[in-house]
Amino acid sequence: MRRWINPAHDAARLATLAQHGTLPIEEMSAAKVCRGRLAPLMKVVAAILLDLKQQRAERAALEQEIRDRIANRTDALERKIGSLQVQATRDPLTGLGNRRGLDADLPRIIERHRGSGEDACLLMIDVDNFKPLNDTLGHAAGDQLLTEIGQLIRSTLRGNDQAYRCGGDEFVVVLNSCGAVPGQAIARRLESLVRVLTKPLKVAFPPQLSIGVCALAELTDPTPQMLMQTADSRLYEVKSNRPRARRSA
Repeated sequence: MRRWINPAHDAARLATLAQHGTLPIEEMSAAKVCRGRLAPLMKVVAAILLDLKQQRAERAALEQEIRDRIANRTDALERKIGSLQVQATRDPLTGLGNRRGLDADLPRIIERHRGSGEDACLLMIDVDNFKPLNDTLGHAAGDQLLTEIGQLIRSTLRGNDQAYRCGGDEFVVVLNSCGAVPGQAIARRLESLVRVLTKPLKVAFPPQLSIGVCALAELTDPTPQMLMQTADSRLYEVKSNRPRARRSA
């Protein structure tokens, strides 16, 4: 009886070690106890353990594949969401930000400059004589002009400035870390560049820019609405000082 009990006990111990990965299954099969009367049984046990090991490896591989696919789909979804967010705040014609982007950015810009103590300047821009251009040369010419004005604005600004097309022929520029005097200089620069751009157009009154400028430091307690309204009122002061024929939209 002892000849059976002791080998069976040893075989069970080896099988347990092999099951838990402590002992390679190949070494278990080579053990002395597996070459005696229990050899047939131990072959079956070894086959079962090998099959179990294979199943575990396949399950682990499948679980890893699932994790990889979920990660890839998550990355793709995040990229898609990011792309949609950019599209939602980007003007498709000029590539500048749109009104939605301005409404989202301006409160953060004001708070950031309030905390740093630095000034910032907002330019409210309108393209005068734009409607006669559309009526004379067509909407394709109008779209081309808006695109080129957007490119001029982008090329004139510094890397930390922001520009938006807020619909139709209206643009807004935010000059970070910039006061009213340099803001006025940039406004004059943009006006000059657009006059050169539109001079060759075959229209009675070439489009030009009217720009209202307002700096945060000019306002006691600046808010996005107050900043926009002040710049807008100054824009119409500029328009009112121009000859009537050139003030037509």
